[in-house]
Amino acid sequence: MLGNLTKYLNEKTIRTQVECQNWEEAVRKVGNILFENGDVESSYVDGMIKYVKKYGPYIVLMPGFALAHARPEDGAKKVAMCMITLKTPVKFGHENYDPVYVVMGLSAPAKERHVEALADICNILKEEKILEVIKCAQAANDIMKIFNSDETLLSQQEIAPS
Repeated sequence: MLGNLTKYLNEKTIRTQVECQNWEEAVRKVGNILFENGDVESSYVDGMIKYVKKYGPYIVLMPGFALAHARPEDGAKKVAMCMITLKTPVKFGHENYDPVYVVMGLSAPAKERHVEALADICNILKEEKILEVIKCAQAANDIMKIFNSDETLLSQQEIAPS
C-alpha cells in the first residue's frame, strides 16, 4: 500500500520543482535531505555520487525516475527515504530512461532492512499515472495526498495536483 511510504516521506523529506544543472547536483540535493535529517553521514552523499560515476546510470530504474543510494557502510544511520522533483529534467546517461524528473533517495544501515522500502517504491513505479502526478506536483503536500490515497481510488479516478 502506498500509505506505507508515509513512514519515510513527508513534507520534511520531499522537495518539488528543484532546479539542478546535472545528475550529480540532483543526487547531491537528494542526499543532502537525508543528511540534514540525520539519516546519513556526509560520506553517504559522496558515496551516492561515487557509485554512479563508477557503475554508470544504474540508479535510473524507469523512464524519468532514479533511486539514489549508497552502501550501508558509506554512512547510513537508519532506513530513510526522500524525494525531489526537478523543475527541468536532467540526463543521467541512461540510454532508454533519460531524462530524469523524479529522484528518490534511499538509506538503509543493513542490506535486508531496505526491502520493505523498496517494495513500497515498486508500488509507485508500477502506476504510470502516479509518477506523472508526482512529476507535476508543485508542493510536497500534493505528493503526500497520493501516498495517503486508497490504491483502488487511484485506479478509478484522475488525481490532479492542487
